[in-house]
Amino acid sequence: MRGREALTAADDAGQVAPARMSAPTAPARISAIDGLRGLAVLGILAINVTGFWGPPLASSSPIVPHPEPGAVAWYLAAFVLFEGKMRALFTLLFGASLLLFIDAAERRGASGTWLQVRRLLWLGVFGYLHYLLLWWGDILVTYALCGLVALALRRLQTSGLVAVALLALAGFAALDGGAALVGVAQIPTTSF
Repeated sequence: MRGREALTAADDAGQVAPARMSAPTAPARISAIDGLRGLAVLGILAINVTGFWGPPLASSSPIVPHPEPGAVAWYLAAFVLFEGKMRALFTLLFGASLLLFIDAAERRGASGTWLQVRRLLWLGVFGYLHYLLLWWGDILVTYALCGLVALALRRLQTSGLVAVALLALAGFAALDGGAALVGVAQIPTTSF
């Protein structure tokens, strides 16, 4: 006897029928995060579209390679509405999904940290291939590297995170200032 017949025979014999096994269901996605991620990607696309069709400087100036009607208006609108804002939103969602992925994996009994490391390494590989083969403005490798750093720092207390952030800020400021000084030192001087 199989399936339903076995359950009916068990009921008729006064035995307790075994519980039916159902297929495991995939955990529900958080639609608000998916919607915001889609909005952020479209906003980033609005900024990057000029870099897709033109030279790299086209993303930085409305008149490169040459002035076109409406270019300045589009540039200003994109700058005010999208520039920086959508990357910040996407980055925030990236960090949130990093932790949500780990939590979901650990609920299933898997090592969330190692699965996330593997996921970030693949993101880096795809990002590097995208950079080499398709577009100079790829940011996926940067996300992969930052994700690995965030993963390493995720168990720090707030005070430790603030200390790391301040050290990183000071380090980047020193590097930026040092590069500016080197640039100033290399400016040729003209004597009259």
